[in-house]
Amino acid sequence: MSSDSDVEAVLDLVAKRIDVLRLLDGERVRKRTIAEELDYSRSTVNRTITALTDAGLVDDAPDGCQATVVGSLLAEQYDTYVRGVADILTHRQLLASFPLDAEFSPKVLADAEVSVPRGSSPYEPYHAIEALLERASGQVRVYVPTFTNPRGIELATRLSAEFDVEIIFDRELVRELRSDVPDEVETLSQLEKFTGYETTDGPDYSLVVVDTESGAEGAVIVHSTERELLGCIVTGDPDATRWLEQRYSDIRAESERLDTLP
Repeated sequence: MSSDSDVEAVLDLVAKRIDVLRLLDGERVRKRTIAEELDYSRSTVNRTITALTDAGLVDDAPDGCQATVVGSLLAEQYDTYVRGVADILTHRQLLASFPLDAEFSPKVLADAEVSVPRGSSPYEPYHAIEALLERASGQVRVYVPTFTNPRGIELATRLSAEFDVEIIFDRELVRELRSDVPDEVETLSQLEKFTGYETTDGPDYSLVVVDTESGAEGAVIVHSTERELLGCIVTGDPDATRWLEQRYSDIRAESERLDTLP
């Protein structure tokens, strides 16, 4: 078993020489070509290949050098890590609005469309969510602690007339809906394809999972405690949507079925 110091040494080597591992991933490359491609001196290449070979990351043979399975896997994981860090840093202003203990996966940011209100486009996040819902071709699942969109009930009613729609409401939101818009929610609750739930233990962000013709897509909607829409993250990435589906399933498992909203 590798010691902690051995692991740290290999991680440091991968970070420093990831460019070499990428070049050697999948085919043999002669040292002269490595030097030319990466603009390294021959001595630097020799030292690098020796270090990577000693660590078991590269196979050095007379006909060239090639990453081993271990080297290839480490290069892939390193690149995945770098992309994930870049996604987080790119959207850190939006993510900073989450509570300190928010359960959120960076997978949701992978290849995502992130929309925030801008001076010239203050409703861009609303349009992104509505576009996602318009792509629905099957079940729609929503967890919503608060409505920042005044058209929320209208959208839910329109979707429930055609597709199976599940909505988990925060319990306080249910009370507000019963008081503020009883007629609209009565219409929604009477639709055969609509199923409502309520919970007191959901996250502060909204969550949407939609079955589309191309597969599942999902979104996280971020809002402030004052119900100001701060942005949304829309994704069709398979790993991201699997996390969103599981997160929704976990919330529903702790929710109670609503027979009627009003």
